[in-house]
Amino acid sequence: MTAVLTPDKLAHAQKLIAELAITLAAEQPFTTEPATATTELLTIEDVMRRLNVSRWSVYRLLNDNQIASVKIGARRLVAVSELHRFIRESQRHGGSR
Repeated sequence: MTAVLTPDKLAHAQKLIAELAITLAAEQPFTTEPATATTELLTIEDVMRRLNVSRWSVYRLLNDNQIASVKIGARRLVAVSELHRFIRESQRHGGSR
């Protein structure tokens, strides 16, 4: 028996994974509430553009656990809210992260 992954099911799974990644990154208690429809995931290229940094810099931030991400298939994705958290935290520390 082969499971069929429809676009709707994939989108729902992406939202749940993004919420889990954000929760784990923030070290907050996990909730089983469904992800909101406003959870937007960014590609590495999107993160590069928004931070105005190189691909290498984005992967360094991911590897250093400064930005949480999820991997879906071959794609590495970052929730918009996680990127906003990183920016706020960086501003509090004078950008010297």
